[in-house]
Amino acid sequence: MMFTIGQRLTPHVRHRQKYVDVPVTESRAFVFTENGHPARRARTLRQFIESVEHMSGPSVVGYLQRGDFSRWIGDVFGDRALADDLKAYEDRYQIEGAADIVSDIANAVRARYDLTVGADTP
Repeated sequence: MMFTIGQRLTPHVRHRQKYVDVPVTESRAFVFTENGHPARRARTLRQFIESVEHMSGPSVVGYLQRGDFSRWIGDVFGDRALADDLKAYEDRYQIEGAADIVSDIANAVRARYDLTVGADTP
């Protein structure tokens, strides 16, 4: 008996949430520093967001000025769309010095990967 597979009725949706807790290799981890020394490493998007959300204003400045957040997301996760969004926040910080940039960055990653507040348990 022969049959023909019909066209897909719904668009394929990439399940981004499954990438939240998939660790990258140690060499690709995001390294957060304090006083010029490695303080902690983020190997997952969840660890990254948790670390970013707990950063104080002065400790985040260097990362924003260098574009570290957008570069890491783009280079390590290959998510160019999110990297471009984060780059726009980093650029905005360069121009305005906006204090809410850290929460904007965290919210952008949370929204992209369906990592809503309160859903932080794997």
